[in-house]
Amino acid sequence: MREAIQKLRDDAMAVATVDAAMPTAMSAAMPDDEVAAACVADLHETIQALSALQLRLVRQLDKNDFAKKTSSRSTPAWLRDKLRVDWYVARRMVAQAALLDRRPELNSALSTGDVTGAQVRVIGEALRFLPEAVEPETVNAAEQALIDYAQRFEPARLRKIGDRILEHVSPDEATRLEGEALRRAEQRAWWRRGLTLCAPVGGSVRVMGCLTVEDAAIVQAALDPLCAPASTRSSSEKDTATGNGTDAGNDGNGSDGAGPDESLSPRQRRADALVEVCRRALRSGTLPHNGGLPPQMSVTIDYETLLTGVGTAYTESGTRLDAEAARRMACDARILPVVLGGAGEPLDLGRSRRLFSPAQRQALAVRDGGCAFPDCDRPPSWCEAHHMLPWDHDGPTDVAQGVLLCRPHHRLVHGGGWTASRGADGLPEFLPPAHVDPTRQPRRNILHRPAIHRRI
Repeated sequence: MREAIQKLRDDAMAVATVDAAMPTAMSAAMPDDEVAAACVADLHETIQALSALQLRLVRQLDKNDFAKKTSSRSTPAWLRDKLRVDWYVARRMVAQAALLDRRPELNSALSTGDVTGAQVRVIGEALRFLPEAVEPETVNAAEQALIDYAQRFEPARLRKIGDRILEHVSPDEATRLEGEALRRAEQRAWWRRGLTLCAPVGGSVRVMGCLTVEDAAIVQAALDPLCAPASTRSSSEKDTATGNGTDAGNDGNGSDGAGPDESLSPRQRRADALVEVCRRALRSGTLPHNGGLPPQMSVTIDYETLLTGVGTAYTESGTRLDAEAARRMACDARILPVVLGGAGEPLDLGRSRRLFSPAQRQALAVRDGGCAFPDCDRPPSWCEAHHMLPWDHDGPTDVAQGVLLCRPHHRLVHGGGWTASRGADGLPEFLPPAHVDPTRQPRRNILHRPAIHRRI
């Protein structure tokens, strides 16, 4: 199979690059629109068939725990690193592979191009949330009906049919199980819920999500008082929304602290209100600790940059900020000199204690930027502080001998053959086991703020 796939890959690359290699004089020989349309359809069916094959192989790897043999924490993690795809794409591939393994008819439909990968997800979701009392024959009928409907409808409209597929294939069961169907619909809404903050693009972060009706009502109730136009609120409500003037000028909604600017659109006011709700929650002191520390927003900036406003700052996740934005945030923040140890707290404790102090964890967070294991992008709040020179081997509890590791990579360092050590420049590096790299060349994480690292 490997040879056949490699030949297929080479043939596909040759076809894909034929136009680029074509001399300019021959550009007029490009296929006409009808031929191009037929090619698009043929390619689409080919891609779906290859996707089905790829997913079958993914399922084999997942069943056999192949990822653990390569020191990856999971199959999605291995796919992300090997194929260089986003995390959600890798997780979706594993989930689809498991679904196709359970539903041979759906797998066959994908292999023949009768359904697309997106339609497979819709059909799988519809089948998953059928009432538990539905007979297997009815489930099979629902699957076949959805495969047939997929010939006519794109995923969005196919999902609407999937929500009521039982009424299409078995009206009597649908009537009898109506209550159960509603309960399953609520479960589906709960399963679909989620919130995503996408990677920054052009200075903006896209927020996408899905809530249950009940949860959305709670969020709406919290946002409404803060995003209504100022003209619709009483003076006491305006005072409440701005903290009685305490935060005027810092709420981002208006220079006079009187509430949202009436020139803003409703969507802009909702965005400002969401940020304000989170800001107030952070100030309240009632949120649970995160990663051993009170919840806080950390921004790392060179002292000279803070003074001059010229340069770059970094958030905890490694996102770059304009220095002026960091200075503006500093007006409403407690500035902690991490390297020196805030409030005189020592960063090197020697053998006097085993656990790293909060001040040391903050220093490690600035230096490492998150999990320091090679190519891991988990933030500091998800990490544990690890002694590179083990405590039970007389290792000191010092920042120089500490390193932040997420829990899966912490376990990997303790029992997976990886070794963490301090490099010549003081930064952590990792030696892989021989089965990962026979030469055992040291590796480092280059995802977390390398410019800041050189300053610590």
